[in-house]
Amino acid sequence: MKSRASKWYRIFGFLAALTGFLLIYQNCSSSNFDTPAASASNNGSGASKTANRILISGIPAAHGIFDASIAQDPSSNKIWMSYSAVNASTMWPSQNYDVVSTRLAYSTDLGLTWVDSGSAINSPVDVTLALAAPFNAGTWHNEVSSLVYDGGAPASQRWKLMWHHYLLINGARHFEHGWLALKMAASPEMLSAASEVKLFSGSMYDVGNNVLGGGSASPLGGAPAIALDLALNSQLNNCAIFTEAGMLANASGLYLNLLCGTSTTNHRIILLKCAAPCNPSLGASWSFLGVALNDADAASFGFNQGFSGASLVSANGSYYLLATPVKNTPMDGFYNGCMLFKFDNLEAASLQRSSGALSNILSVNGDAGSFNGACTYWPAASKAGIIYSQAVSDFRLFSTGITF
Repeated sequence: MKSRASKWYRIFGFLAALTGFLLIYQNCSSSNFDTPAASASNNGSGASKTANRILISGIPAAHGIFDASIAQDPSSNKIWMSYSAVNASTMWPSQNYDVVSTRLAYSTDLGLTWVDSGSAINSPVDVTLALAAPFNAGTWHNEVSSLVYDGGAPASQRWKLMWHHYLLINGARHFEHGWLALKMAASPEMLSAASEVKLFSGSMYDVGNNVLGGGSASPLGGAPAIALDLALNSQLNNCAIFTEAGMLANASGLYLNLLCGTSTTNHRIILLKCAAPCNPSLGASWSFLGVALNDADAASFGFNQGFSGASLVSANGSYYLLATPVKNTPMDGFYNGCMLFKFDNLEAASLQRSSGALSNILSVNGDAGSFNGACTYWPAASKAGIIYSQAVSDFRLFSTGITF
């Protein structure tokens, strides 16, 4: 969409099209969701809590904040959160109206309040493409980040940030011009200055992006380190794009969940592992553990467009997956809160099931009828609990106080 007639938009939704996938903003609603009631249910019975909007002062985010990811160095009481800050393009404000950068905030009070770190980890880059107007309006931007502290990595690589770096052209998302990017540093504050690694690509990647400043005005030259659709397992061959990363690290290595987006309805949340000592830029370091969630799993709960916005969680000695179920009502790609699943075998990407049916142990929802989901959770951030995103007149984050 080029306009924001009612200023209510969703940020993530996949449309299967002949040319592949297009990530678009869509009109979501016209209700007021300033003070949502987050609800949690456990096996059908639960309670509602009033969610608190997360406000971070003094940041350039005219259109709001979204998509949080939380991590912590266990030797510190400071909890870190990466998040998306949304603004209009500087060069093309009426065409690329919502462009995204990744910022960091921290909390020293268990997630009750958050303070921005003072700089963007990555920033949008406006470009003029060699195309006839209005298709010369390009902006490379940065969405859906995941932050992790990897204590087993070399000191200079212990903090990792992964995100989807791709090109907007006249308001449309062009995933063929994009990749999953990675930064690594010794501290969260050093991620801003760290070099970007062009890490993963899917089958629709345009090799023209290998040329720095070429036809797509790519801000980073060279081929992706790993063509993930071909490198690990044949089950990934039809993955047009990989996006919405979620990272988790333990002594065994670095685990990564990704959304495999295809040109069919066979979307799935996959799980990869980079065994310790992990060299994430080396294809041989990674292994495919399996498919954690697929379209049939979502359909079993009444959702007809699979899962999205997943994140890995370690809590109480167990491993979990938070994921957002998606359906095509009231519009295509509509987010419907978050569902929590427990792994019975992380190494096999196997979630707990009962008589073959996937076991949902907890659900979190924002306001009824609102576009909400893409949750994150860190046990030490007990004052925040599960954090979710919700699309309203702008993009917003909410803390629920819901813990597990």
